[in-house]
Formats: sequence, structure tokens, C-alpha cells
Amino acid sequence: EVDQPIEKEAVDRSSRRSNLVTQMTSRTQARVNRQLAASILLGDGFHNFADGLFVAAAFKSCSSSVAIGIALVTLCHEIAQELADFFVLTNYCNMSTPKALLLNFVSGLSVLLGGIVFLASEPNDETTGIILAM
Repeated sequence: EVDQPIEKEAVDRSSRRSNLVTQMTSRTQARVNRQLAASILLGDGFHNFADGLFVAAAFKSCSSSVAIGIALVTLCHEIAQELADFFVLTNYCNMSTPKALLLNFVSGLSVLLGGIVFLASEPNDETTGIILAM
């Protein structure tokens, strides 16, 4: 009687593994939903660009401690955002994990572009205040 629960557990593990393999195989065979993926990545790119503007404005106009705090809060916010994007890309867009990671990373680089654009444009204090107020 003691052996039955152990055997049942082994069967359960085996069926879970086969279900996982089936899910992974079906994901690679399914067509990538390009429209959804494009909207996720484009929206994320604009979002990250705005975050870059915001963080650069903070470093230009605020004290170092406030600017670092804003950067850390933005980073924490972005971790959740990028994880959500990754899950949508892999689960609903049928994208492979490496491809989803690469495209999500490339989209995330727009934060640097936002910071560079802000610092290169040398905005006045009024413009900086407007960006920080957003």
C-alpha cells in the first residue's frame, strides 16, 4: 500500500513532463502572432523612450539622491513591465523564448535613446518641469 502513492506520484510527474513537452512543441509549430507582437514591442519601445526622458530629466534637474531614487523606482517598474511583455510574447504571440528575450531587450534599449535625446536637446527648465510632471 505504501508503494502505490509513490508510483502514482511518478506517473503524475511523467505526465506533467509529457504535457510540458507537448506545449513546447505546439508553441514552436504555432504561427507567431505578428500583429500582437508588433503592438506589444512598439508600445513597450515608446514606453521605455518616455522612461528615458523622465530619468534623464531627473538627473538634469534634481539632486543626485532624488535622481537615483527615481531611476531605481523606474527600474523596479520596468522589471514587472518587461516580464509581462515576455509572457505575452511567449504565451499569446507564440514566440520562442530566445526570440522573445532578444526582441524585448532591443525594445528596452529605447530607454537609452530617450535619455540621449533629452540630454542632447538641452531643454530649458520649463520643458524639463513639464517632462517631470508627466
